[in-house]
Parts: sequence; structure tokens; C-alpha cells
Amino acid sequence: MAKIVSVILTVFFCLSFGMLDSSYAGRRDYAPKTEEEKARIMKEHMEKVKMKNPAKYDVMIKNAGGPVTKCIDCHTEVEVKKKKP
Repeated sequence: MAKIVSVILTVFFCLSFGMLDSSYAGRRDYAPKTEEEKARIMKEHMEKVKMKNPAKYDVMIKNAGGPVTKCIDCHTEVEVKKKKP
């Protein structure tokens, strides 16, 4: 009986920790606190996208129509929902 329970627990923990990696359910990074930190993260993201897919980067910058300061400037498919008071 103890052997069966230990095998079941082992399988359960293996599946739990295995799904942690594949489901992106790990600890999220903390949100940036300062404007400089936000600007740095945005610049790093834009450089990464520029190197990964230059054609898509050019189209998104063109669609932004000006300086990019927020994610929604390029990612227009993201819908901003108003919170109810």
C-alpha cells in the first residue's frame, strides 16, 4: 500500500513540476516601478523585436505613427477595457 501511494505521489509531483515549465505558470517578473525602468524595458523589447523580425517591426512602427511610449502604440490588437467605477 505504501509503495502504491509513493508511486502516485511521485507521478503527481513530476507532472506538477513538469507542467510548471510548459504552462508558464511560474513566478511573474515584478512590474517596473520607475519611468526610467519602464523606458529601459520598452527599449530592450523593441530592439529584440527589431532583430527577430525586422519587417514586422517596420510595419508596427509605421502603424504607431509617432514615438512609441506604451505597448498599445504598436500592439493595436490589444483592447483597452475601461474599469467600472
